[in-house]
Amino acid sequence: MAASAESILRFGAFEADLPARELRKRGLRLKLQEQPFQVLVMLLERPGEIVTREQLRQKLWPAETFVGFDHGLNSAVNRLREVLNDSADSPRFVETLPRRGYRFVGSVTVASTKPSGVAKEQVLPTTMPDTKSGDDARTSYSGRSSLQKRALAGALVLLALGGIGWFTWRHTQVRRDLHAAGAIRSLAVLPLDNLSGDAEQDYFADGMTAQLITDLAKISSLRVVCRTSVIGYKGTQKPPAQIAKELGVDALVEGEVVRSGDQVRVTAQLIEATTDRHLWAETYRRDMRDVLDLQGEVAQSIAKVVQAKLTPEQHAGLATRRPVNPEAYEAYLKGQYFWNKRTLAGLGKSVEYFKQSIAKDKDNPLAYAGLADSYDLLQETEAVPTDDFHTKTKAVANRALELDSRLGEAHVTLARMMYFDRDWRGAEREFQRAIELSPGYATAHQRYSLLLMGMGRMEESLEEIQKARSLDPLSIVINASAGWRLVWAQRYEQAMSQLQKTLEMDPNFSETHLYLGWLYEAKGEMEKAISEFQKTTFTDAPHRGLASLGYVYAITGEKEKARRALAHLQDFSNGVQKFAYEMAIIHAGLGNRNQALQLLRQASDQREWVTSCMSVDPELASLRSDPRFRGLLRQIGLTQ
Repeated sequence: MAASAESILRFGAFEADLPARELRKRGLRLKLQEQPFQVLVMLLERPGEIVTREQLRQKLWPAETFVGFDHGLNSAVNRLREVLNDSADSPRFVETLPRRGYRFVGSVTVASTKPSGVAKEQVLPTTMPDTKSGDDARTSYSGRSSLQKRALAGALVLLALGGIGWFTWRHTQVRRDLHAAGAIRSLAVLPLDNLSGDAEQDYFADGMTAQLITDLAKISSLRVVCRTSVIGYKGTQKPPAQIAKELGVDALVEGEVVRSGDQVRVTAQLIEATTDRHLWAETYRRDMRDVLDLQGEVAQSIAKVVQAKLTPEQHAGLATRRPVNPEAYEAYLKGQYFWNKRTLAGLGKSVEYFKQSIAKDKDNPLAYAGLADSYDLLQETEAVPTDDFHTKTKAVANRALELDSRLGEAHVTLARMMYFDRDWRGAEREFQRAIELSPGYATAHQRYSLLLMGMGRMEESLEEIQKARSLDPLSIVINASAGWRLVWAQRYEQAMSQLQKTLEMDPNFSETHLYLGWLYEAKGEMEKAISEFQKTTFTDAPHRGLASLGYVYAITGEKEKARRALAHLQDFSNGVQKFAYEMAIIHAGLGNRNQALQLLRQASDQREWVTSCMSVDPELASLRSDPRFRGLLRQIGLTQ
């Protein structure tokens, strides 16, 4: 379809004459195959008449088409109304007839050009039938004159050229204005909707959401909220502005995933938080083998819209990626789904699925990185032998990095394993590399903060944990950890405020009560400290709360209660001195320096990760003047 360069459009919102040649001068492109345009054509072919949803579906969304019809039609009409500056509540052009369809209710004026160059206007009136008797009040298009038909065809061309061209121009201007104002510097990706019609495919939509977040988190100039803070908005009816305010972001990405066999369709759109304005939308279709390429393309498109600056390495990380084995990738997404549950049973399932993924594609770096993460968390639960899993985890993380050295998550896991090797500087390098590659990975900042605290670099530790909080504002673990850092940094007022906010998020989270107990202990409010420690003794991992409870009993003269706490820890240990560090704390409170130092050395030999905090742990303060304690710190590479 083409239009004369001298053709002029006068239509609704486009009050000024807009020559086609001027549109081309601006470099605007007309996409005649876009669904909003196609809907418009069908409506203008029958002005004043009802075009039913079924008619639109049959013409534009045939049964074999791989798309969600209801969402697709609604999106097309909404986009069309945005182009026309129209309203569903007070329509000037496109009227909605609930559960029936749509009707064009405006009038079109077309200026045509005669050979002499003198323009003659053709006005096409639009009938306005009563909505109660739409079928009887139809005006037959087939009865119109040839001249009217030709004029209407010209109107379609000009309306599409001007309307969609104006839409493109408008959104280009929006992006420029936003960039000039520095408006889009943070965003959140809301959970993508699963439109596959199969609830068992939720893991696939969740996995695609997580991967899009991971990809966007590689962009250092953009703050991207982590998965744990957005997952709670799955299926929410909250307005975008409210969600953005709660997450502290400038924009939201929302969309949907449809999977059918080995085909995947992803639709995504970017919404400005303060105005609820749609800045960008696009649909991507790929074979499952190219799903990683699809994800990177979506991330690159969003980065381009907000004009985020990418380093060459960040650009390379989002560029075209290797094809995947569909079955291997499906197993990987299932492993990721169960890993995110963070339960012992979930971790066991994640290990199974990551191993299945590797068996189907031995060169899949994502599956190796996921398996390393699962092994790492299993060690934290203390449900597996530390030495055995340290070796396994390190080997798997290294394999992931051999296949793709840009995986920030694998660098974090490797840094964690360096705790066991007492290679603190090596661990720091790995954390820094992970943050360089994935600056939006909150866990990297959180765990780096722990390392810095153990090394006595409190200010740097606080900076890193605050970065983690800004990236994952609703993470209960990160918020509680921020309170812990503040307590040990002796910033008690800030610690109290932070921990109280964390309690509001989840009053039953055990670690919050542990850190509150430490705060009260530091302030000398021992009864309150005991009350908080007691709230941690009925959880899956009671040992540190029990140790601190025994310590406070010891230093307040309740030595018998302290010894009973020590006996409980020994029972938990099952005779293998598993909680040597925790028992050392109670002996330190009881004044049993020799036993405490012996247990700390044992904990160090067993490479318990918590020994990385020995030099700054307040409950070991009474041992710091002992030469043996200082010697132990030197032996493991730490200083006071």
